[in-house]
Amino acid sequence: MFSNILFYKRVVSVLFVTTILLSASFLPVRAENVLNKIVAFVNGDIITQFDLQESVAPDLLRAGLSRQNPAHRAEIEAMERRMLDSMISDLLFLQEADRYKIEVKDAEVENEIRKLAQQNGLTLEEAQQRMKEDGVSYDNFKEKIRNSIVRSRLLSFMVGRKVVVTKEDVQAYYDEHKGEFSSDRKVVVRMLALAPGTDAGKVYTLLQDGTLSFEEAVDQFCVGPAKKNGGLLGELTWMHLASAWREALEPLSDGQVSKPFTADGVSLLLKLDQTTAGNVLPLEEVAGRIEETLRAPMLEERFSEYSGKLREKAVIKINL
Repeated sequence: MFSNILFYKRVVSVLFVTTILLSASFLPVRAENVLNKIVAFVNGDIITQFDLQESVAPDLLRAGLSRQNPAHRAEIEAMERRMLDSMISDLLFLQEADRYKIEVKDAEVENEIRKLAQQNGLTLEEAQQRMKEDGVSYDNFKEKIRNSIVRSRLLSFMVGRKVVVTKEDVQAYYDEHKGEFSSDRKVVVRMLALAPGTDAGKVYTLLQDGTLSFEEAVDQFCVGPAKKNGGLLGELTWMHLASAWREALEPLSDGQVSKPFTADGVSLLLKLDQTTAGNVLPLEEVAGRIEETLRAPMLEERFSEYSGKLREKAVIKINL
């Protein structure tokens, strides 16, 4: 599901750029100056206010925040600060990739876009046509995907080789989590995606002590399309769920609510409505997925260390 959200965020981001570009000629000089304001210098490269607004736009849309509403100003500024920090990290990674001459061919970018399109039920050609109809520059979209691939390869090259998962680790995880590896296990799930700034712990407490039902909490606190159906996502195949979702749902019995967790930058609570058990797959078929699950937290730790070292060496000036 969150791969779909990622694709949506990327498309919305490009749409936002297109809208700004189309309207730029009608902006007064003062507005143009605001958009062209440099908000960060990173080793000689710059990030402008325009870049920042483009990047944060999907998050604002998802959170239901408007720049026209003074009451949203504090939340928007906080989101912009977090986004700028992320953009600085991304720029440092791209600079480092240039240093190591990491390149991505057009065919690789096309293949990645094709996979993203397929996850959304589209062919590559249909996705291109959809972008054209919406006035989105396909070349700009390709460049965003290219940068994403470059960043992933750099991290794999610099960080991934330092993370080792043994066969014994994989076997132990499989023995302890066999319930996760059912070929046809299905779950009916409800989702509560919280708006930025919402106290997830407080909402969880209200659910646990019975002050609110999950559906009532969705009505009060949820952002996103699931709000219309009491958060109901329907019946999902267990094997297709993101690892963070499986970890949140695994200890639950039908009718219970997960503890708050974060996925793709969004605070979530899940309710397990119903479970349909399936047959456990052999270790050979799931070993790769287990290794990926075990590597994730170790990669995150190495990633933080590597990112910190890049920042220590960098010349960064923020003017937000």
